[in-house]
Amino acid sequence: MSNSNALAHPPLLPRVLFFGRSCRLSALPLRALLAAGFPVAAIVTPAPPHRSDQPLPIRARALLPIVTAVAEPTLEQLASAYRVPVLETGTVRHPQVLEALADLAPDILIVSCFPWRIPKELVALASLGGLNVHPSALPAYRGPDPLFWVYRHGRLRTGVTVHQITPELDAGPILEQARFDVPLGLPGDHLEWQAAAIGARLLVRALERMARGQAQMLPQVAESASYFSWPRTRDLEITPEWVAWRAVHFLRGVIPLGYRPVYASPGQPRVTVRRLLRWCRAATEARARSQPRAVGLPVRDGVLLVEVEP
Repeated sequence: MSNSNALAHPPLLPRVLFFGRSCRLSALPLRALLAAGFPVAAIVTPAPPHRSDQPLPIRARALLPIVTAVAEPTLEQLASAYRVPVLETGTVRHPQVLEALADLAPDILIVSCFPWRIPKELVALASLGGLNVHPSALPAYRGPDPLFWVYRHGRLRTGVTVHQITPELDAGPILEQARFDVPLGLPGDHLEWQAAAIGARLLVRALERMARGQAQMLPQVAESASYFSWPRTRDLEITPEWVAWRAVHFLRGVIPLGYRPVYASPGQPRVTVRRLLRWCRAATEARARSQPRAVGLPVRDGVLLVEVEP
């Protein structure tokens, strides 16, 4: 006898082709996909610079030995644990690369912290197109490194967006988005982890809704859009005119992200900051709290005690 209350078969999960690199913003979303049971056909990563002249435009990387009980596994460790092929390439536009990826028959492309634009010819390989995990509340802060600009502009609130990939960078319709506060002086690697973890949850939810045919795509408001490219030399500078809170937020944010800010005062040698030690309200306090190798950098409302590059 049939059971009229029997649950319907769960929807088939789309076959994923994942684009990322060795960073937290790639590893956490990938881990979430794998843990949720999404079939990942392969992971595509940029070839290291010393392999950019390899004879083949795309090649399989040897998997690492399987590592267990890792709190935060890397992209490579996840690939080994789940036996997912890792493909290195120096370009995503070469015909042989497109042919090799087409052979994987992906249903959808997932991009998270991949450094290159995905061409429309590559997106067309997947019947469901592509999704990107972007660490900002789009349409604000389109571009390759929004976390840097959150700190540069003294922002205390940001977000993460999962959006459809379109020819215009970071401009596609939004499927999922979350906004959250950035505490003053939050280290940049902590913000990166938070954005990656939130993005991972949003990505799984977006794909599950797509699989059930329940996804809603909201167009971005073009009038509210902003775009920032990679930081240039002048974008790393702080000056005596900065207020202390903004300087503290910037230094504590971008240094853990791998940047080396520069203190630039007219008529004085430029100083590259390695680490912020503390902020003092006055020069007398700075002298009293000074440490070996500490340098005091005046700002509008105090002195920054920092460790500088030799």
